[in-house]
Amino acid sequence: MAITGIKHPVFAPITARNAGAKPTYGTGMVIAKATKADITINTAEGKLYADDALAEYDSKFQSATIAAGVDDLTPNKKAALFGYTLDTSGGNTVLKKGASDTAPHGGFGYYKTKKIDNVRKYEVKWMYDVVFHETNDNAETANENVNFQTVEFTGEALPVIGLGNDDWCEEQLCDTEQAAITALHTYANITGTPSLRSASAPSNTKGGTTTTTESGK
Repeated sequence: MAITGIKHPVFAPITARNAGAKPTYGTGMVIAKATKADITINTAEGKLYADDALAEYDSKFQSATIAAGVDDLTPNKKAALFGYTLDTSGGNTVLKKGASDTAPHGGFGYYKTKKIDNVRKYEVKWMYDVVFHETNDNAETANENVNFQTVEFTGEALPVIGLGNDDWCEEQLCDTEQAAITALHTYANITGTPSLRSASAPSNTKGGTTTTTESGK
């Protein structure tokens, strides 16, 4: 098995939490074109030593740290992901970032391209409860070489307590890219054909598959 790509990152804000069930999501969006999504699992561990040896060991999921990258983020996508405010009162769209801004919790997903026994498959990953924040904002001057610069941000995926075994993520293995996109749009409550750049997004505006569930236990 080889992973050969990542595409179509989507996000949908959580509008309601349901006891023992998945959250309810508002209208989602395609964030941009994906460049990466690195996930680090954070666990709490316990060890018991007895008779001079390790007698018991346990490990429990706490959260997953997501280092995500895309080709670009428009102002409305930044507002939707990070809780910033869009001010259109002066005629132009101004993105305002405040120290007390609160990023929304939401579902986040994408799909990876795999080769399994020389056959392409598309693995959809959907995390139920993620909160993102911006990291560094870097830029560099142009020179004789073409250096493409991308946007990176970080998130934490949390378990949904009471859902299954405190599940935090599920995966689907699809036979086609279209099936993978359809699955993501179903998760993220996306209808129609969204634009990567100009489609509306939730914001603060002034004026054929196999499913695997990942658990927290």
